[in-house]
Amino acid sequence: MKNKFVKIIIGILAFITSVFGLMTILGVIKFAVVPTSGNDPNIRKGSFIVLTNILPSQKFKFSAYNQTNKSYPAGTYLQRLVGVEYDIIEIKKGDLYVNDSLADKSLKLNHSYKIDRAFTNELISRGKDEKEIYQIDENYFITQLSEDELNDSFFYERYFVKEDSAISKKYNKNWTADNFGPLKVPKGKLFFIGDNRNASLDSRYLGFIDKNEIVGKLVFPNR
Repeated sequence: MKNKFVKIIIGILAFITSVFGLMTILGVIKFAVVPTSGNDPNIRKGSFIVLTNILPSQKFKFSAYNQTNKSYPAGTYLQRLVGVEYDIIEIKKGDLYVNDSLADKSLKLNHSYKIDRAFTNELISRGKDEKEIYQIDENYFITQLSEDELNDSFFYERYFVKEDSAISKKYNKNWTADNFGPLKVPKGKLFFIGDNRNASLDSRYLGFIDKNEIVGKLVFPNR
């Protein structure tokens, strides 16, 4: 009886493995590890993710697409879909508006902050990578933080990019990552942006993404 039970369990596991293997081959399910910090704090660098191509992309949720702009590294990029055809995209002082409505109010995001040396030392002592902190003068630094990482015991203030030649060249406008648009998404195109707003290579630099370049919707983790 015991041997029969073991055989049944092995058979079930073999079936499940075969199904997952077939789904992977067909692209129904894709597994990956995120190589960048462009979506911190929600999907951190090194996170294990699962994608599927049988569910449609959903606005304000994560999807992956093939990056084809030859000016930047090719590959599969994972970001938040914020604009579909005919949407109006605008970023004002780092805040994203879609069709004149603030799209960031329910999202936990990273933004650039100017911080002092004491706050820098505190962040490093808590495990923040020194490579993610950039010194701008003798006393101050720039880094990416979410609101719950802020500490009123130290100096900090939002830091806004004043010039961005890559964005200006792409759109022929004097725009930056923090002050962008308004821009209308054309038919058949999509607009993506990373949650680590000042450390993400997304549609602000790459341009619109063709619908046909979508390779899957994020199903794990559910963001």
